[in-house]
Amino acid sequence: MCRKLKAYERRVRPRRVLLIALPPLLVVLGLALDIRAVARSPTSAPSRSTIVSITFDDGSASQYATSAMLGSRGMRGTYYINSGLVGSSRYYMRWPQVHALAAEGNEIGGHTLHHENLTKVDLATARTEVCDDRTNLLKEGFAATSFAYPEAGANSVMEQMVKECGYKSGRGVGNLHGAKCPCPYAETIPPRDPYSLRTADGATNATTLQDLQGSVAGAEEHGGGWVPLTFHGICDDSCTRGTSVSTEIFTQFLDWLASRRNHGTVVQTVGQVMQQAPEAGRRSVALDEPTGAAAAGTVPTPGAATPARQQQPGPVSPSGRPATSLLPSENRLRQSVAEEASRARP
Repeated sequence: MCRKLKAYERRVRPRRVLLIALPPLLVVLGLALDIRAVARSPTSAPSRSTIVSITFDDGSASQYATSAMLGSRGMRGTYYINSGLVGSSRYYMRWPQVHALAAEGNEIGGHTLHHENLTKVDLATARTEVCDDRTNLLKEGFAATSFAYPEAGANSVMEQMVKECGYKSGRGVGNLHGAKCPCPYAETIPPRDPYSLRTADGATNATTLQDLQGSVAGAEEHGGGWVPLTFHGICDDSCTRGTSVSTEIFTQFLDWLASRRNHGTVVQTVGQVMQQAPEAGRRSVALDEPTGAAAAGTVPTPGAATPARQQQPGPVSPSGRPATSLLPSENRLRQSVAEEASRARP
């Protein structure tokens, strides 16, 4: 009888061991399958977040209302101001309004004294326009670390001048992906050249909601990065002519942008992004940066607050090339601004 019992135990014991070991093994296999499924999932979070900067040029009066639009959605913007034109006509904001923007958490940056295209004036005038503009902003109590080139007119000489005047960045217009620009979808952090920040195409009266959304979604779908956006007028009466965007489109875009937080997309001012990015090394020519023909002709300066200056031939780069190298998108924006400037303002 004992022999039969021992033989039975020898047959059953391996089955017991298998039953005891099987549940943990299944758990491990299940976790491995779950991990693989997450890795393959198309809805998994991107490796890098997307940062959007909403910027405004010229300090036009219509921009004052945008602070409430941004603030109600937990966003802040960067406003590039022509300090010599503040309050000079109804077209521009007044200083109390500019201070109110800053008090609400927005960034105030420089845009020259009188909206001068720096590549179309002599070097002395250009330095006065850039440095004195920043001095005015500092006297008003603003940090003034961010600069935007009027009409996107910049070259290596002007970039160095902006740096010497104390700015930490210089923003152009264009050079990110668009209909006519097979360019990168986002600016890098840190930027490949902090004094030539790349942006989506400048917003105009032809810009659609889908265009604005596409600039952000394109970056999200291609690894994230920094997407600065450029606006002039936000209004329903073409307050800045060809560079106006309707209030409806702008607020619909902000609503959509707020919903992208779940996708890792956030809104920060230019200054905030630059604070978290060490200064990038300068590159004379970026491999992914297309070039275009220099724009010719003289563009009037917006606003008639000061006597007109005689235009001088613009400087050339150290290599002897023409001073400006603009993309088609920049040329379109320049033409819109020129058209706006040629019309009499109240």
